[in-house]
Amino acid sequence: MKKLILAMFIVCAATSNAYAYRFQDYVWGTPMSKVDASLKKLNEDEGIEYYTKKDVKVSDATIYYTDSVFGGQCEIFLEFTPRTKLLAKIYIKYPTAFMGLKVLEALKGENGLPNFSSKYKMDYAWGYVNADERITLNFGNERIDVVYTGGEFWRKYKAEQAEMASTKVKK
Repeated sequence: MKKLILAMFIVCAATSNAYAYRFQDYVWGTPMSKVDASLKKLNEDEGIEYYTKKDVKVSDATIYYTDSVFGGQCEIFLEFTPRTKLLAKIYIKYPTAFMGLKVLEALKGENGLPNFSSKYKMDYAWGYVNADERITLNFGNERIDVVYTGGEFWRKYKAEQAEMASTKVKK
């Protein structure tokens, strides 16, 4: 499955206009502090004030920015486990469905036919459909969502969220 994610990142790099922040350079479980530091370094190397080039925002467990993937402008969310701050999910959101078929064809070109496709909606999945490490694509009339989830780190993400939710309820 790690090969699937790596291959997906290579496809993104090969088919995009350019990556300013190259989300594909990170592997599942990369600490948030390391990702944040590498973004700062990229900006320093280019002589740009941090967080101004691509509207990068950092919240408690998410790093968000805009970029171009598969040749279209999109928003990228690097999501980290809530407590331990390890990369667990990458969510790419296009504001319109215009790029849907291009993204689908790029994913098919690198990963073959999806393991799952919905009969009635534009939903597709590569990897293990019922597992936590996979790539999903959903597009409709309004927007496109591409989601990568990172196996054991995605399970850790969900467990930490549940733990935090139960702690809040007990208080």
